[in-house]
Amino acid sequence: MVISHTQRFIFVHIDKTAGSSMTRVLAPYAHETNAVWLNQVLEKLGIRVNYFGPTTWRRFRVHSSAANLRRHLPARIFNAYFKFAFVRNPWDRMVSRYEFLMARPKHRHHKWVSRLGGFTNYLHAVLPGHSLHQHRMVMDARGDLLVDFVGRFENLAADFQSVCDQLGLQATLPHVGRTGHRDYRSYYTTATQQFVADHFRQDLGWLGYQFDGSPVSYAA
Repeated sequence: MVISHTQRFIFVHIDKTAGSSMTRVLAPYAHETNAVWLNQVLEKLGIRVNYFGPTTWRRFRVHSSAANLRRHLPARIFNAYFKFAFVRNPWDRMVSRYEFLMARPKHRHHKWVSRLGGFTNYLHAVLPGHSLHQHRMVMDARGDLLVDFVGRFENLAADFQSVCDQLGLQATLPHVGRTGHRDYRSYYTTATQQFVADHFRQDLGWLGYQFDGSPVSYAA
């Protein structure tokens, strides 16, 4: 999640959609809240958010939803700023999440995931207890879209360039957190393909993704 008060934009960061790369590029324009004394005190107490006080002090989680941002930002800011997010094919995204954790022994969830015994077990362990729905990151409870632009990971370079054109930014997008893996479709059985489809039914209906699309060659 990135807020820029100078360029007047809000980036809603959905995980595993190249958000870390975009955050790095947008960092020079971002409003920095870590130096605020109150946030430093809260950090020492293990509290990493601050929804109160002056607007410029407010601190949000990396993956804050648009609805949460609207709730805790003045309407004059939320309504006026250009808001955008990126989405990804849910089947591909779940493979990316899995391989990201498997490739990082120091990650706090690595041991747990590695002990599950494979991708199928990971899906059955994670999805019933977590939503991970992309529409909930950018829509309110009524289903109204709260952002101005939704880019696609599959069209990352062109869609991010559209964002830069809208904001008048000159930026080159790197790829941060790269974890190469084989074609996501090879990870699935018929049963797990349907399991993911059932869980993300609303995302699929909104975004129009299908499992058996064109072959992909990009990394997670």
